[in-house]
Amino acid sequence: MLFGSIEYWAGIQLRNELLKKTSGKELITTLPIEEKNNFHLVVIVEGEVVGTLMLSRMNQTTMRIEQVAISKKVQGQGLGITLIEYAEEFSSELGFQHVFLTGRESAWSFYEKLGYQGNDVVEMNGTIRIKEFNKIIRVKEMETNG
Repeated sequence: MLFGSIEYWAGIQLRNELLKKTSGKELITTLPIEEKNNFHLVVIVEGEVVGTLMLSRMNQTTMRIEQVAISKKVQGQGLGITLIEYAEEFSSELGFQHVFLTGRESAWSFYEKLGYQGNDVVEMNGTIRIKEFNKIIRVKEMETNG
């Protein structure tokens, strides 16, 4: 999806509703230029953006998953799993070996089921308890024609 597109702004609305409001953080109302070089993924069902996720490069080997939000009306249908798995595959194809994320307490078991290893450090982010998770992903081998 293109940065600043209609789909991008629909993802921003999901983030505001499901992440910013619930953590007591300021809502996003202007184009966040600091996100321009990140990868923005959305899930569209019947023409509506119902999921979003942002990927950013932490370093040469690690991609960071941020701002994961799935609309309440489709939660429990496996779209979050599909979106995370796609983000891992995408990261692998770009040559990244690790994925990092911070998850709110309500999602800890979700990330653990997907193979993420959490650390024992719990921090407050606004009004939400979060901790860090890491996962080693398989790097896609480059195909050769010879």
